[in-house]
Amino acid sequence: MSSRPGRNQPCPCGSGKKYKVCCLAKDEAAELEAAREQERFADADLFDEPELDDDEYDDFDEDIHPLEGKAITCVTYTRGFVEKLSDLRRGRGLRVTEWEVPHIPQVVLDAIEEEGLDNVFARHNRLAEGVRKAVAGWGLKLCAKEPKWHSDTVSAILVPEGIDSANVVKTAYYRYNLSLGVGLNKVAGKVFRIGHLGALDEIMIGGVLFGVEMALRDCGVNVVPGSGSGAAAEYFRSTTKASATSRPEPKLKLAS
Repeated sequence: MSSRPGRNQPCPCGSGKKYKVCCLAKDEAAELEAAREQERFADADLFDEPELDDDEYDDFDEDIHPLEGKAITCVTYTRGFVEKLSDLRRGRGLRVTEWEVPHIPQVVLDAIEEEGLDNVFARHNRLAEGVRKAVAGWGLKLCAKEPKWHSDTVSAILVPEGIDSANVVKTAYYRYNLSLGVGLNKVAGKVFRIGHLGALDEIMIGGVLFGVEMALRDCGVNVVPGSGSGAAAEYFRSTTKASATSRPEPKLKLAS
C-alpha cells in the first residue's frame, strides 16, 4: 500500500508546492524502478542450486576457499569451484547463472590481512549486534524471527502495519542522503534493510542509525529520537576492547 499524499496535497519534501507539481513524477519513477528491480529478482534463478551427492561435495572440497561460510562473500569461492558448479548445473539441464569472481583490489586484501580475518569477522558481528540493539530500542522487529537467522551482513527491519517501507527508504535518500535497502518480493513494502558489512566502524553505523530514526519519524513511525542510536552507542561503548586507531591507547580518564 502506497503512503504517498494526494495529488493536490502539500508535497512532503517541504517545498510548499502541491505534490503533483513537485515530487509526484520523481516518486512515480522511483516506484517504477523499484517494481522493475523486484521483477528482476523474482525472475532470477538465484537460489535454485542443485543438491549435490556426498561424493560430489568431496570432489569440490579441494576448491572451496577457506573463507567459505564467512561474511566476506566476494572471496568465498575460487573460480575452479564456480566452474565446477556451473558444469554440474549444465549437466542436469539447469539454468546456469553467469557467475563472476570479482577482482579484489590489492589495497583491500592488504587491509584485511592487516586487520586479521578473525578481527574482521568479529567486527562485522559487533556492528551487526549494535544494529540489532537499535532495532529493539525503536520497538521494531527484525524480519528474521529467531536469533539463529540473524545475519552479520545485513538486517531486514519490519515497519509497523500501515507504513510503506519503500517510503522510508525514499525519505532517507532524498532528505538525508542515506541509502537503505528495499524489501523485495513477498516483503516489498514491509521491510527496509541496513547493511553492516565492509570497511565500517561504530561511528559510521551510528550515523546510519541517526538517519534512519529521522526517516522513520518523518514517515509516521513513532520512534523516540535517540532510542535506537543510543542503544547501539551504549552497546558499542561497553564492548570496545582496543584503540580504534590501532595504536597503543594512552591512559584515559574515564568515568566508572
